[in-house]
Parts: sequence; C-alpha cells; structure tokens
Amino acid sequence: MNTLVPPHGRLLLLAVWLAVASACNRDAPTPTAGREEAKPAATAAAAAPSPGAKKTITELTLRDLRITRDEAGQLIAQGTVDNTATRVLKHVEATLKIFDEKGTEIGTLKPSVDQLQPLYGWTFKIPIQSANASKATVVEITGE
Repeated sequence: MNTLVPPHGRLLLLAVWLAVASACNRDAPTPTAGREEAKPAATAAAAAPSPGAKKTITELTLRDLRITRDEAGQLIAQGTVDNTATRVLKHVEATLKIFDEKGTEIGTLKPSVDQLQPLYGWTFKIPIQSANASKATVVEITGE
C-alpha cells in the first residue's frame, strides 16, 4: 500500500477518476440539424464571466470536425465544441467555412445552441447543401 496518500485522499482520487471515466464514456445524443443538446466534457479550465455581446470565447474549443453522410445519405458537417469554462455560455455559435476538393470556398454554415453548460460539450450536425463539399474549417466560435 502507498503510505504517501492517506485513505481519504485515495477515495478522492478514485471519485475523480470515476467521474472523468464516466464523462468520457457517455454516448452523444443524436441531435437535430443546427440546434443540439450538450453532453459532459472531460476537461476544465477557470474563466472570468464576460457579460454582454456575443464574442469569441477562448474557453470554447473545437474537439472534432468532419464532413460525413447521415443515415439518409445527406452530406453533413459534424463537430463537437467543448465549454471548458466554469460558467454557462449562452447563444454559442460556430462559423464553418465549406470548401470543395479544389480548395474553393463554396459556403458558410452557422450551427448554434442556446445554452452550453460548464464543462460540457456540444455536438452539432448540420446539413451541407453543396454535393461537392470535401472540407470544413471553423472560422470562429462565439457566445455570451
């Protein structure tokens, strides 16, 4: 037995480990296009409240972004944005640029969610109208 960590410290470490493992193993809900539910994220960071207008927020981070097809064969942009802040963020919106296989910009998408809880992730799926889309990039992620 490790004598450097007291018994109550081991329980705390076990509880933290279980919470992180539980958050990492949750399945994402199947959201509707544009407005989706949030799921817990496994990361955390301190943040100061910033009331006011919508602006780029550093605690909003993109975890994943790809172009794929849904069950009906429709091209969609799918991604996950994490709120690593310790406060609720409102009116979160991701601005995506869509490109064709030649690298020419062919569109802009703006999925959004009304509210994103602290330490949660938001998975969006938004249809792409252009059939020749091959790449998506995030230009900015804003919120209040």
